[in-house]
Amino acid sequence: MSAKNNLPIKNNLSYLYPISLCIAILTAVVSILGFLYRDTFYPMDELVQSFVPNDVVTLCIGLPILLGSMWASKRGKLLGLLFWTGALFFGFYNSIAYVFALPFSWGFLLHLILVVLGVYSLIALVVSIDSEAIQHQLRGMVHEKMSGGIITGFGILFLSRAIIVLGNALMAG
Repeated sequence: MSAKNNLPIKNNLSYLYPISLCIAILTAVVSILGFLYRDTFYPMDELVQSFVPNDVVTLCIGLPILLGSMWASKRGKLLGLLFWTGALFFGFYNSIAYVFALPFSWGFLLHLILVVLGVYSLIALVVSIDSEAIQHQLRGMVHEKMSGGIITGFGILFLSRAIIVLGNALMAG
C-alpha cells in the first residue's frame, strides 16, 4: 500500500521528497560551513553570535526532524506529514533571517536558494494536504481550545520579543 492511500492528501507528493532532500543537504552544507568558517561566513561579531548557535540547532534539531518526518510521511504516517510541513516552515523561516541579515556573499545566495525551495515546497505540501480529512481524523483526539491558547500565547511572546528587540535597536541607533 502506498503512502498516498494512507495519508489525507489530494496530490502526489513524490516530487516533493527529492526537493526536500535537496533542502536538507543544502541546509546541512550551509550550517556546517557557517559553523566551521564562521569568520568568513559571518563577517561581523553580531552575526557570529546570532547565527553560529542557530547553525548548531539547525543541525542537531531541524535537520533530524525534517528527515525523520519525510521518512515517516513516506511510510504513511500522519504525524510525519504534519511534522514535514513544520520542518519545511522552520527551514524557510530560518533562511529568511539569514537572507535579511547577511551581506551579499555565497552564504547569502545559498540561503536565498533555500528560501525559494522552501517556499515552493511548503506551498506545494500545504495545498496537497486534505485538511478536512485531517480534521475528521483528529476530532476528539486534540483539545482545540488548549492547543489554540498555547499557540496564541507563543505568538504573543514572540511578537513581544520582536517589538522589544526592534525598540532597543531603534533606541541604540
